Amino acid sequence: MKKKSTSNSGSVSGRMPEVTPECIRKAIELDHISVEYQPKYDLAHRKVTGVESLARWNCPERGRIRPDSFIPVAESSGQIRTLGQAILLKSCLEFSEIRNRTNFPDLDLAVNVSGHQLRGCGLNDFVKTVTDALLQAKLPPKNLHLELTETTWCRPSDEILEQLTTLAEKGIHIVVDDFGAGAAGLNRLVQLPVLGVKIDKGFVQLLDRNNATNPTRVDPKQLLTEIIRFVRSLGLSLVAEGVERPDQAQWLLKKGCPIIQGFLVSDSMPKEKLISFLNAPKKLDFSLPDAPLLTSGEFSFSGNHAMPFFS
Repeated sequence: MKKKSTSNSGSVSGRMPEVTPECIRKAIELDHISVEYQPKYDLAHRKVTGVESLARWNCPERGRIRPDSFIPVAESSGQIRTLGQAILLKSCLEFSEIRNRTNFPDLDLAVNVSGHQLRGCGLNDFVKTVTDALLQAKLPPKNLHLELTETTWCRPSDEILEQLTTLAEKGIHIVVDDFGAGAAGLNRLVQLPVLGVKIDKGFVQLLDRNNATNPTRVDPKQLLTEIIRFVRSLGLSLVAEGVERPDQAQWLLKKGCPIIQGFLVSDSMPKEKLISFLNAPKKLDFSLPDAPLLTSGEFSFSGNHAMPFFS
């Protein structure tokens, strides 16, 4: 489960009271932990392909508490298993409703998984947690993507590998999250039963860096180009997160990474807002007045070009 927050909206300024395991336990019991969803968008086919589920804590006394304030406490205290189970079930149930109320039968749901949810919980406990959530929500396994945080895929134990392999055999997609952000080697992609990779947003942010004045440094654009080429050569799906500007999306599309996630598409949003978002005819304004025309499949970028959400 991610420690980061994808939004500045609703954040509380000033010094916050300490978040304790007891606070988290009560928040779970009182259903104060909610879920928001951030869409993933396919630039080449002009459609939303999935959503990522993100935990949100709206405390009546403290206001909105950032995930990076409570997720580490939940992990260190062992509360992450109960919290993760609650988030997974809530996400699956709400996502089932989202599918039923929109015309998106192939939409996928991505849920973050921390290594702490898998370690020492019994060989089949996590597998049962996931399959039970799918059964209750009546969701096909193929529509669930489990995004493994670095704590999960950096040093996978035999126990973790067996659980992930069992889930993959059931048709659930295993995805490596924040790829390139940590110290894990590329051999992890061979060890794990992964079907997809999500490129860390730090690489997208590095696209702005110009190393022309210091040629001894690695060109971040060249590095990201090679990462995209490598992942695609393995036949894995690819998503770039943290995309905030049209020129970043344009560059990624040209290099072969058409699926993006970030503020350019949308901030995270609760269930009802997401349903309205998917049902309403909207457009993404990718106006690039000074940019050359770039094409990929059915989609093209050009000056003052507005991209429809749906074909």
